Amino acid sequence: MHQRIKCDQCGQEICNIFILKRHKASVHGITPSDAFQCEYCPAFFEHMKAKDKHLAKHHVEKLQEISALTNTSELNENKDTIVTGLQV
Repeated sequence: MHQRIKCDQCGQEICNIFILKRHKASVHGITPSDAFQCEYCPAFFEHMKAKDKHLAKHHVEKLQEISALTNTSELNENKDTIVTGLQV
């Protein structure tokens, strides 16, 4: 049997480190500093690829809006305000 991990915030026993990170984020509002945070919801991910898949599945409308905006000449003058680095 696997050893359970105790949450240092509340003492609840958790089955593994991933679930502990998820528990701390959802129950205590503590997100790991090395996590990739979704810009549109509270979800976070250990790997950028997982975040990108999440964005493509759950926030496709937002990505399409950003894509449409980046193609307009009006917004091209303000490129600094556009989210970059998304790999969909």
